[in-house]
Amino acid sequence: MAEISKDPLTGRAVIIAPERARRPKQFNASGTPAEACPFCPGNESATPPESWADRPANSQADRPGWSVRVVPNKYPAVSAATGVHEVIVESAAHIGNLAALDQLQFNKIFHAYRERLRTIGADGRWLYRMIFKNQGERAGATFEHAHGQLIALPFIPADVATEMSAAREFHRRESSCYYCATIERELQTKERVVTSDNAFIALCPAAPRFAFETWILPRSHASSFEAADDALVKEFAKITRQIIRALDRIEPNPPFNYFIQAPTIAAKDQASYHWQLRLLPQFSRAAGFEWGSGMHINPVAPEPAAQLLRDALI
Repeated sequence: MAEISKDPLTGRAVIIAPERARRPKQFNASGTPAEACPFCPGNESATPPESWADRPANSQADRPGWSVRVVPNKYPAVSAATGVHEVIVESAAHIGNLAALDQLQFNKIFHAYRERLRTIGADGRWLYRMIFKNQGERAGATFEHAHGQLIALPFIPADVATEMSAAREFHRRESSCYYCATIERELQTKERVVTSDNAFIALCPAAPRFAFETWILPRSHASSFEAADDALVKEFAKITRQIIRALDRIEPNPPFNYFIQAPTIAAKDQASYHWQLRLLPQFSRAAGFEWGSGMHINPVAPEPAAQLLRDALI
């Protein structure tokens, strides 16, 4: 059974999850399929019963006909007593590269993200939720078929709490949201802006840990993605797809992670916390120095990274 242990000095949590060692891998060393894909239509019995699905009203649960399907993780990182772990199967088609999906499918995926965060967030036990995606084996994916994941925990992880605290202090000192101030500054200089519209901005942060790291933030201050309306979710899906397709032109079928943090926001943090998606390409691996120091060595500065991504936009 999964357990959560915390470092008594730093408060950093570690999840001990022996069940995860039993996870199958879709591909073997030769790169050929090792077994049938449990995420493909017709194989619904290979997963736990679905928690939610985007499917026609007249179609039956746990049968083909869906376009996005959410199921409990068969090999969860957390037990039912300590959290929630779900898999969001992002396409009925067996596609590994999100860049190959059309805009309608992106809209459905991001709608699913919001709906699951809303549902899980309604349970007051879970103070922290995260939507995250691993694309490619280098980024930690064990199955090629496009899928994201949701994990909910009964506490806010130490690193997230530290960032929230720093944002709260910035707001106290400057009477401004740090992220709103960053957006305003980046729009003035434009060197690190990849693209922007009336609703969102995509930018390469000033101190990126990874080459081509990109943050996507709403232009108007908002502390919760779950509160976004349908129109904003579509705009969010649109700009995220643009960035992923641009990255795909720079490096075809790129390995990457992205995540959306969803901590429970206290009233005191609503003015200082600004939700966002962070996209972290995995073109090189963290090594001894990174793990030992907590500092990352990034071979691509944010300004040329932003320029290359701008040039790759359609």
